[in-house]
Amino acid sequence: MLENTKEAAIEKIQLVIPRIPDTMDVLESFPLDLQEGDVISQKLIQNCRIEGLVLDRLSCGQIVFQNVIFQDVAMRNVDMADVRFFNCNLSNLDFSDAIMHRVEMLESNLVGIDLSS
Repeated sequence: MLENTKEAAIEKIQLVIPRIPDTMDVLESFPLDLQEGDVISQKLIQNCRIEGLVLDRLSCGQIVFQNVIFQDVAMRNVDMADVRFFNCNLSNLDFSDAIMHRVEMLESNLVGIDLSS
């Protein structure tokens, strides 16, 4: 009986993909001048390495990270909506206390990622 209830609940789950615009500014590096509470939106960040970065309370909307390596990065209390990570290395990334809506992590390495709250 319990198994049927669990299966029925799983069938009702609807996945909603990120709402990504067709055109965005393309960046080959992550903006390092961001401060706590800043907003970054409508960017394609690709083919780069982001290292030794600690950002708290950043807001990200309609962002695509593609072929990005994150190393020694903490993005705590980040608020993300409509974000896609594609072919990224997110190993040991600290996303603790993050709020995420419509976020995809596709073909990415997630070993040790911290999504705790």
